[in-house]
Amino acid sequence: MKKNIDKKKRILILMSKTGNGHLSVAETLKEYFEYVDPEKYEVKIVDALQDHSKRIVKNISKSYVPVVKYLPTLYTSGFYFTDNEIRLSLLLSLIRLQSRKKVTTLIDTFQPNLIISVHPLVNKIAGEISKKKNIPFGVLITDMYNVHESWFNRDADLYIAPNTYVAKQCKKHGIQNVKAFSIPVKLKFSKPLDLDKIRKKYKLDKDKHTILFTFGGGGTVNPAKILKELIKKDPNKYQIIVNNGKNIKTYREIEKIKIKSKMKIVNLGFINNMEEIMNISDIAVCKAGATTVQELFSTTVVPIIINYVRGQEKDCADFVKLKRAGIVSKRKVVEIIENITKNPKRLERYKRNEEKLSDKESGLKSIKEFIKLIK
Repeated sequence: MKKNIDKKKRILILMSKTGNGHLSVAETLKEYFEYVDPEKYEVKIVDALQDHSKRIVKNISKSYVPVVKYLPTLYTSGFYFTDNEIRLSLLLSLIRLQSRKKVTTLIDTFQPNLIISVHPLVNKIAGEISKKKNIPFGVLITDMYNVHESWFNRDADLYIAPNTYVAKQCKKHGIQNVKAFSIPVKLKFSKPLDLDKIRKKYKLDKDKHTILFTFGGGGTVNPAKILKELIKKDPNKYQIIVNNGKNIKTYREIEKIKIKSKMKIVNLGFINNMEEIMNISDIAVCKAGATTVQELFSTTVVPIIINYVRGQEKDCADFVKLKRAGIVSKRKVVEIIENITKNPKRLERYKRNEEKLSDKESGLKSIKEFIKLIK
């Protein structure tokens, strides 16, 4: 492999688009490297499983969203079956056979000074190759609590854990160089905003509670039923923002409700200004995606988690309950919203607990630790 003689330090971030969270964190890390010094770092984000693997692993990766949506029990069984070092080794051996050659070619071509993994199924192969080629290797864990066995790899030079609970798990697996910061959120979440201006843009009343419905585009949750219940209860009490992501079916259904209702409903498709939407919301009815929950923590929007993938998202929901930073319930959602909004002290208590779990500097802190590996 030729040596990288450029002045820029090259950072290779390996991930997989099995859900949007891994990609979001990878993009956040890239953003912070460029924020620290755009002239010094060249960052490349690569989907190692879909773009640099053979057919079997590529198809397994592509099947994640449909399996979670239509066969959740199958996914859950696979998740817990492989949460064991011996059984996991079978899956990792398959990934190694399918991906090693292409990932090695990628690394030889890009010549990184540092490799970072933000996906558990990439860790093993990235660790092996980086060790062989003497390239520093770091892992940033994107799950919040009781993380899967696949995250742990003693070949890594540095681990960034999302909290002290996960850091302790790393150390139990013989990983010593562990730093505990919260999951990094995009730089724009730490910038001051003119909230009155944002409310004015969406024609929202600052004196009414704003409820955000956000589930992404996977279609695993439909907020229409809860929204209809809220309207039936009192069409003038709340104002609603619905983030449908790329889910056109749900968007159209909410649009029909909006036309018939007196309630103020802001119905959105895919957006790039989630920091604005969250900052003007009080409560978020959501799934338990770790990156979404961390963004809610950073904006102190109280999560009411009504759905989760039994696996990594269940652990995220358990963490929210443990830290009393929100509510997890698939039933009586309207009643829960009513109880929280009627009790300002309860609402503030949740917000204070969220603040303890949020560190808007975590992205910068993580980058500084990674940079230490290549100085």
